[in-house]
Amino acid sequence: MAALTVLAHTELSSNTANITHTGLSGSYDHLLLKWSIRDATSNWYGDSGIYFNQTANGSTYPLSLTKLNAQGSSLTAATNASSYALFGFHNNGNTSSNNCFSAGEAWVLNYADTSNKRPILFDNLVPNDSTSNTSIQMGAGLLGNTANAITAVTIFNQSGSQLLTGSSLTVYGINGAS
Repeated sequence: MAALTVLAHTELSSNTANITHTGLSGSYDHLLLKWSIRDATSNWYGDSGIYFNQTANGSTYPLSLTKLNAQGSSLTAATNASSYALFGFHNNGNTSSNNCFSAGEAWVLNYADTSNKRPILFDNLVPNDSTSNTSIQMGAGLLGNTANAITAVTIFNQSGSQLLTGSSLTVYGINGAS
């Protein structure tokens, strides 16, 4: 049976551009990231992203990513090039239903491994009171840089606005799950 340990948790008490957790222990098998995000974008959704070890540089931490997006009755798929440094997803914007936050999670397998690429699996839901304005995303990717273990995680807003009060990021260390 897997054991989960909270390594870091932040819930914003004021608006800010990102949430960063540094100094993550390398003594676990895997990481689990869970977020709840809303931003100040003047739309029902905004765009967020996560990068590792405090860098969004594609040559330092390249990520190949395949993503499935479902919104209303439309379905799209995208594959990003290996120079992609972060994985992005939608979050609730400031005009979505009141107090509605996106909910997502990402599994980062073998995050402390320095000899193999690290697989990442994620899912994200952006609820709203309109069926055409609800978004679901799922994706899988490989973090390409193997020189350094992942010791920091940043979730940030790509829409040019701030994450709103109440947005949160929790990082769990997992042992015993394969």
